[in-house]
Amino acid sequence: MTLSKYIISSFLRVLGLCISGIIILYMIIEFVENLDYFIEHKASLRYAVEYFLLKLPMIIFQTTPITILLSTLLTLGILSRNNEITAMKSCGISIYKITAPLLILTFLISIFILIGNETIVPYATQKFYHVKYAVIEKKPPQFFFKQDRVWFKGSDNTIFNIKLLDIKNSQVKGISVYRFDSNFNLIERIDAKEMVYENNSWHLIEGMGRNFLKDGNINLKAFDKKPIALEKRPEEFKEAVKKSEEMSFIELKNYIARLKEEGFNAARYTVELYAKTSIPFINFIMCLIAIPFAIRHNRSGGIVIGIGISIIIGIIYFVMLSLGVSLGKGGILPPILAAWLANIIFSTAGVVMLLSIRQ
Repeated sequence: MTLSKYIISSFLRVLGLCISGIIILYMIIEFVENLDYFIEHKASLRYAVEYFLLKLPMIIFQTTPITILLSTLLTLGILSRNNEITAMKSCGISIYKITAPLLILTFLISIFILIGNETIVPYATQKFYHVKYAVIEKKPPQFFFKQDRVWFKGSDNTIFNIKLLDIKNSQVKGISVYRFDSNFNLIERIDAKEMVYENNSWHLIEGMGRNFLKDGNINLKAFDKKPIALEKRPEEFKEAVKKSEEMSFIELKNYIARLKEEGFNAARYTVELYAKTSIPFINFIMCLIAIPFAIRHNRSGGIVIGIGISIIIGIIYFVMLSLGVSLGKGGILPPILAAWLANIIFSTAGVVMLLSIRQ
């Protein structure tokens, strides 16, 4: 237990330094890049600080794998340079027992990142976009969300209600249009199966119009295709579509179910759903990959070589992860395999290399 505490405390000290370095570097780069932006929009110091702090959780969670990679290399490198690993082995302690605390700790960190991606990151990301657009840029919100539906105001006292959006194909599924008079009395309601953008204008497809007359009667009129006055272009609706990083696992899962129900291709979002479970475990795998390289190259004193090789391995890992995700979104690989492919390959390689280390 004492040995485990010593190794873990050594690792956490290095990890803390690496994370602190990443945070400081991030703050400097972000400040330099956004200084003109803050001056242009006359942002107060309070909101400038909020801007950075709300983006910080996502930055930390995204950079944790590389900091764990470096921390593992440096921790084992320091222990090796001080002949502490040799002393441990001479006492009959195996490499597996020496490195087990690091693997257990990074696995727990992966679990924490998984939980944080479900709670902290979506909340912070939504607040970040609110501060950026609504507070700093002072843009009034164009869209409102209630009960998983999108609401927005058009011209001439018209309110639109949308069930689902397909920005890529310029389609809107499940739309209702409410038109009011100057006293905000409902005078017309139109419900349509979808709304499409053709020839620089919007058209409602397969729906029913209701005109509410002053005498209390209602005129019904079905239609196959009907033009609708709407000044927004398809790209303007991107703001109304939540990004996957703004949604928790459950929210994204429910969104995918709604997409499939309406006949949309949900492959892209399904891959991103499974990626929410696979990406946090990159932290554990980075540690697993780093251990064999650190042990082997530190024996010959080549710590710099070990760091260089492991960073290259890390880059290859992220390239393979991106490739797998792209193949999944393209329908070439099943979504769950696409999201976990890099994890499966590299964790297998890490285990094989770890087992091949001479005791």
